[in-house]
Amino acid sequence: MAEKKSPFGSYAIIENIRFNFADESEYWWEIKPPTAGDELALTRYMNTGKAIYNKDGGMETEGSPSWLDILFYEIALLFGGTNIPADADKSVSDDGKPFVSEKSTASVIEAKLKTMPMEMVAEIADKIAEHVPGWGPKNPLSRANQEED
Repeated sequence: MAEKKSPFGSYAIIENIRFNFADESEYWWEIKPPTAGDELALTRYMNTGKAIYNKDGGMETEGSPSWLDILFYEIALLFGGTNIPADADKSVSDDGKPFVSEKSTASVIEAKLKTMPMEMVAEIADKIAEHVPGWGPKNPLSRANQEED
């Protein structure tokens, strides 16, 4: 079966970007190209109030999402897949389940990201910034990308 071509190739990134993590090179993460719908979802997210809770769990105030909230949401919107295993004893290539399913919702992906080491999340964010204009951090966050400069 022939690969379907996008009619928007002159206007967009049309292929997923896969990269391997610096310290766990057998693991990869895929980043999907953003659509106009993703841009709209991100804009709406950035303009939506966010509850800020005190240490006892009570809501203190409402504010805008922080830069880190936005970063996690961007990663969730552009998630295209991973081979990080859900169970360290069974790789995805050996019929193990991935840490995050490609069919997961943005909120599920964000919840999974919160359980990862920040350095891995930073590598994902830096790759988004490298390949998707206007998305991701303005300056590299991960040690791996800071050392390249």
